Amino acid sequence: MRLENIRIPHGGPLQGDFELEPGDLNLIYGRNETGKTYLVEALIQVLFSKGKRGQAAWGLREWDLKGRILVSGLDEEPVRFTTTGKKVEEFWTEESGLPPDLARLLVVKGGDAFLDSKAVDGVGENTLRKYLSGEGILDGIETRISATVRAAMVEGNTIQGNATGELRSRSTLVQKREGIDRLLTEAEDKYASGEAHVLKSEIERLQDEIDQLNKARRHRASVLFGQLETQRRQQQGLPEPQELSQVSEQLAIYDVKASDVEEKKVALANLDIGDEDLRWTKKALELYREMAGSESVSAARPVLLVAALGSLLVGVGAAFSGYMLFTLVCAAIASGLVGFYYIQVKKTLASAGEGRELERLREEFKERFDRALSGRAVLEAQLEKLQEVRIQSEALRTDLERAELELRQLQAKINAMLEPYHDGPVIPGEWREILNGLRQRVAGRAETMQGLERQIESLGVKEEDCVSEDPGVEWSQECYDELLGQREEKESRLIETQEVLKHLRIRTLQELDLQDGEWEDLIEKLRERREQVAEEYRQATAEILGQIQVDAVLKELREQENERIAEGLKSESIQAPLLALTGRYDAVRLDEGGTLVLQNEHDECPLPMASTGTREQAFLALRMGFASLIMKGRKGPLILDDAFQHSDWRRRDQCVRELLNLVQEGWQVFYFTMDDHIRDLFTEVGQTLGDRFKKVELH
Repeated sequence: MRLENIRIPHGGPLQGDFELEPGDLNLIYGRNETGKTYLVEALIQVLFSKGKRGQAAWGLREWDLKGRILVSGLDEEPVRFTTTGKKVEEFWTEESGLPPDLARLLVVKGGDAFLDSKAVDGVGENTLRKYLSGEGILDGIETRISATVRAAMVEGNTIQGNATGELRSRSTLVQKREGIDRLLTEAEDKYASGEAHVLKSEIERLQDEIDQLNKARRHRASVLFGQLETQRRQQQGLPEPQELSQVSEQLAIYDVKASDVEEKKVALANLDIGDEDLRWTKKALELYREMAGSESVSAARPVLLVAALGSLLVGVGAAFSGYMLFTLVCAAIASGLVGFYYIQVKKTLASAGEGRELERLREEFKERFDRALSGRAVLEAQLEKLQEVRIQSEALRTDLERAELELRQLQAKINAMLEPYHDGPVIPGEWREILNGLRQRVAGRAETMQGLERQIESLGVKEEDCVSEDPGVEWSQECYDELLGQREEKESRLIETQEVLKHLRIRTLQELDLQDGEWEDLIEKLRERREQVAEEYRQATAEILGQIQVDAVLKELREQENERIAEGLKSESIQAPLLALTGRYDAVRLDEGGTLVLQNEHDECPLPMASTGTREQAFLALRMGFASLIMKGRKGPLILDDAFQHSDWRRRDQCVRELLNLVQEGWQVFYFTMDDHIRDLFTEVGQTLGDRFKKVELH
């Protein structure tokens, strides 16, 4: 069951019309006086029965509630519910066999999670019997079994009981069936008054069939002669065996040449070098020759500057001593030393640039040829090697082009040999397939012709005795022999069939309540009548046996009520949500006073003594567990109105995530709240569902 569309008109505190295409998880948030409770009660009013009809006292307010809700899963097509129409419980009891009070498990209204508000523990023994022992269901089943059947028993292969009600009706059917059996047996054994006429007709029919088969044999011979002639003409359009042998030889030559071409391609690929490597090697050799000659340039010597400085200092000292001529000589020497040092520096810088260029040349050589460039001889040897490889590859390329030309010529020759015998273009890759097909066709044609000749011989019909017109039947020697035997048998029986069955005919007409009829039709109707009565008897017997067995099981189940309740409380369907929602208790038992007790490995607590939040969580877990057990894997909607309002903040997160698990299992959840924290928790987990999460805020 799933809510597909909800439309609630405004009313009470709900200021605007409410419409929702629900998802799997639906959060409706609203503060006080925004219509949250109004929506919850509208859902109850539209979907579920009230009072005694629905077994749930909802305690709704005196609002003029209206609305329309589209629900799928109850019928083949979605069902539209209104406040005045049929309710969900009616579909459950009529179609699914679910108890009407299941609705009380699926709805928590106003934060009231009690399953039975009058019970001390909020659940009550009546609730446990209802959902775990099936007491209410047992009562409903028992009312459908009559007192006559409940008092009956099966002994061996016989049903023993009072000859009243269903047992008497069954005995009547037995007598009626036996009477029809006797009449049918007698009619089938003694029917003969119309048999003579039937036999004559059958003999005439058999003779006609024999004559037709004789025509079919002659026509079959005509067809075979025609097929043989057609095969002979078609054989002329196929190649001779020696032609196929020639094609096979050419294919072998083609394979050898194709292999040779492939080998040359591989050899050429191994020899082939790039033009870039050859050009680079030539250019590198020229550069190397230019740069190698300048490697001996000496570096500039700083001693010249020192000498120039010394000369200058001597000149300055001479100037102070009054030797001006000597001062001028020292200045000239210092200037000459500085100039000579400048020239050496320029040459050194130029030599350093050429050295770096030579180093880059060596690096690229290493990268291209995976060997070190130790000198010009290595570079010259590499160039010579590349030129030799180029010469070899050019020669091999010429050989390859010649081999490929020969291969194309041979391909054209093979195509020309196969094209006359093949529809469509001839593709080299299909040559052998075409050749094999031609061989098979030639061999098959010869075999077919031999087979046709043998068939014509077996018919024993000359070509001039053939009949071209088709008689409409197929020749069969086996059928021909069989018809001859049947004709002899019918002729023999015709002499013996003279007896009249007037009395039997009258009895048969009386049984069938007919005035007249052909014997064949009467016997067929008698068989149908017998099968009809036999089926009524089987159905009546099956129903009685089924009800006797069900009654025995009901008695057994009533004696095991407390055991079923205890086993039900131990089920995974109840214990799993209990631990998930309370986070502490993983089991529940019923004490001697009929009160539920929460349990874990180290502790237990009577449900009435638990905190408000724990009780709220336990009630919700029991609701989920009971609903899961009763619905036996089927899923439905959960309508929860502030079901977690008394839980502490730490437990709220786990409760919300447990509802998310239910959604993942197929449940549809509607949660109404005015709590901001709960709203935020649902918003967070709802993000994982994408479009399957719907959130509505009431204003």
